Amino acid sequence: MLTQRLKETRTYKRLSELAKKYERFTMPFMLLAGTTTDALQFRLLSLHTTLIISIVYAVICAGTMMIIVAPIRGENKVLRYARLIAPFLQQFTIGSLLSTALLFYWFSGAISVSWPIIGIIAVIMVVNEAARQVVTRPGVQFGIFSFAIISLSSTLSAFIFNSLEPWVFVVGVLASITLLGGYLVLFLNVGERHDAQRTHWLTVVGIATFLTIFYFANVIPPIPLSLREAKIVYNVARSDGEYLLVSQPENWLEKLIPSVTMTIKQGEPIYAFTNVSAPTDLQATLVHRWQFYDDVSKKWVSKSVLSYQMTGGRSEGYRGYSYKTSLLAGKWRVSIETARGQVLARVPFFLVYK
Repeated sequence: MLTQRLKETRTYKRLSELAKKYERFTMPFMLLAGTTTDALQFRLLSLHTTLIISIVYAVICAGTMMIIVAPIRGENKVLRYARLIAPFLQQFTIGSLLSTALLFYWFSGAISVSWPIIGIIAVIMVVNEAARQVVTRPGVQFGIFSFAIISLSSTLSAFIFNSLEPWVFVVGVLASITLLGGYLVLFLNVGERHDAQRTHWLTVVGIATFLTIFYFANVIPPIPLSLREAKIVYNVARSDGEYLLVSQPENWLEKLIPSVTMTIKQGEPIYAFTNVSAPTDLQATLVHRWQFYDDVSKKWVSKSVLSYQMTGGRSEGYRGYSYKTSLLAGKWRVSIETARGQVLARVPFFLVYK
């Protein structure tokens, strides 16, 4: 019995030494692995499956956070070994949760509009690695976890109610506050950190308020809509249920940074084509806002606003288009928006007449 206990103690010490020795390599790897895994599943799996996996990750992350703060008393070998594994699982799962939010915002909105929220998530992910001494503090971990949960909950709410109405977002935020409140009680009791209750509550309410302000300012994109394709073309024709596009050839740089020059004759139309994915039964109004850049006022001026209804659930996405004739020569963009003004994409082009 004594020999077995001694072997276990040596094993624990050896594992503990290895964990500390290679922590600076393994922790970033776990964060990157979580992000990479999530990026792959986002493209390969359905939205429904992605959300279920994210919920599982959230539960695992919540559990590992409690293990990390739980005090170890006596010879609790289970907790001691769990404490060695927990930080790596926490990094993997929080990396997945943050990248889920990042990918949702990335594919559901125009970077020119949603860059503040996308930038914040990117900074959190970088700081999560670069400033590990700060991030590993329980209060900071809880703040990052709260941000991920509120973002996930607002997305899940839109998926459950099949709606993009503002009340759906508010319901998601309130639900996340309730869940985090219940978790906070357990987190503080397990970690014996009752003196931090006020600080943690302020963190939850502050993050929820911050995201709600961003939502009503239309900085947060219309999740769970996901833009598959948006481009300016010369013609759109439909044959056997497929859309045939006549577009301007683009080089690799133009594909990376969309901005195409369209050359037409007077009276010829220009088309804006979009392909948007959405959950089954979700119906929304999509708006194509045609805007011209006025060199005198240095502002974008809306020249036309065209809209159409879309229905989610199609595996190939919902495709639609608008077109305009008699456009002024110069710099244009088509803003693809929801009826409330949330921007999915902005497609720029330069119009030249022959």
